[in-house]
Amino acid sequence: MVKKHSALELAELLFSLDSNDDQRLSIEELTAGFVNPKFTTILEQLDLPFGFSAAEFLSMLDSDGSGWLNKHEFILGIQRLLY
Repeated sequence: MVKKHSALELAELLFSLDSNDDQRLSIEELTAGFVNPKFTTILEQLDLPFGFSAAEFLSMLDSDGSGWLNKHEFILGIQRLLY
């Protein structure tokens, strides 16, 4: 249950970075989140490694290879990583 709550918290944090409101995250927007200490804390709660870059995180979750992360990709990717 803690992981589910943390994953939702991570989603809220990440998509609050969507500065142009296009419902997807660019590498620039995602990079901005990586400097937030709360991001690192949430990754620790999820038992995910926190030593990777924004580009590596995007690559892990960007299932269609578009270079953008939408909410659907985020949810599916986090589920794959956690369960």
